[in-house]
Amino acid sequence: MPLALKPGQLPARGLRAGDPVLVAAELTDPGQETRAAAKDLPAVVDRVGEADPDGVRVVDLLVGPGAGGFIAREAMGGHIALILTSRRDTP
Repeated sequence: MPLALKPGQLPARGLRAGDPVLVAAELTDPGQETRAAAKDLPAVVDRVGEADPDGVRVVDLLVGPGAGGFIAREAMGGHIALILTSRRDTP
């Protein structure tokens, strides 16, 4: 699933295909500002696009069954960030 993310929603060291991440979502309620709840969902980076002039990058994620709709809804409101959980650097 593709997500368009601003620089503050991505790890500073960047992402690359195969990186395991947590999709951190701040749960929102259309009738309120935000609720004090959060949900982290595991995903794997499939592809990272080039930054546009505003620094926004599209990141394609591989997510588990049933997670895509939830992530898409939260991303529309800008309530998503990606957390890099590990990386195996190649020598």
